[in-house]
Amino acid sequence: NTKISDYRKYYEFLLVIFNAKRKTILNNLLKKYKKEDIISAVEGLKLNTTLRPEDLNVDQMVDLYLKLN
Repeated sequence: NTKISDYRKYYEFLLVIFNAKRKTILNNLLKKYKKEDIISAVEGLKLNTTLRPEDLNVDQMVDLYLKLN
């Protein structure tokens, strides 16, 4: 995806968000990001913090990464 400038950081983001696949994206991302930042990014993308990583499509995953980084 041409929107991503640092693929290493994106890969690290994917490792965090998929660390525990059956947990919500909020719980997984709390290992690296502040709760307020996660909620703001997720709501800004019209998503829900109770979604699981596998519920997001590739574009949503990239957009969430870009909002948080």
